Amino acid sequence: MINEKQLLADGWLKCSVLIELIGRPKEHIEKSMKEYIHKIREEKGLHLVSEEIAETKKKETGAEDEEMMKELWATFAELEFWVKEPIQLTHFCLNYMPSSVEIIEPQELKWRSRDVTKFFNDLQGRLHQLDMVAKQNKSEILFLRKSVNTLLKNYVILLLRKQNMNSEQLSNLTGVEKNRMEDFLDTLIDMGDVEREGELYKVKKNEVGRT
Repeated sequence: MINEKQLLADGWLKCSVLIELIGRPKEHIEKSMKEYIHKIREEKGLHLVSEEIAETKKKETGAEDEEMMKELWATFAELEFWVKEPIQLTHFCLNYMPSSVEIIEPQELKWRSRDVTKFFNDLQGRLHQLDMVAKQNKSEILFLRKSVNTLLKNYVILLLRKQNMNSEQLSNLTGVEKNRMEDFLDTLIDMGDVEREGELYKVKKNEVGRT
């Protein structure tokens, strides 16, 4: 049994948080929430007091594009726990991204200047880590996008070298939605790789024979 009076006397914080998950399929969201709570329960310097998981419900996204998710599943959990110190609560928020946090006990917090300094230095360090991850992910996404565009360009030009085609034919062969294919073909026209005659696209004469 947790001695809450002793934890409070030792400077622990009693908190209430709300964690929300949304995605699909339903079974994945429910499994992820249970794994989340299990991981929280195993955190050092944290005592989970109670947990209440809401029923998973379907959410309409309002998306009209067939390629976008029109339905998602959402659930949330309300947790109460004791945490050893404010810095650890900060770590919890950065790791689990709760939608709301409430400190129940104590009613007033008293910090020494060195504790506040440690808190903000630690917070700043975690923010720098997140910033590095975000920049790395952005760089990887840009690289992948450029690579995909290059592959698509080469494939489209290869197809057009065999015969002239319209945007619908190219869409069917590449799997790219027709409107997006037309936008991509407009880009190739601007780049001087492709030209259009009526509804048909073809490789420009100076592109024929290139490798």
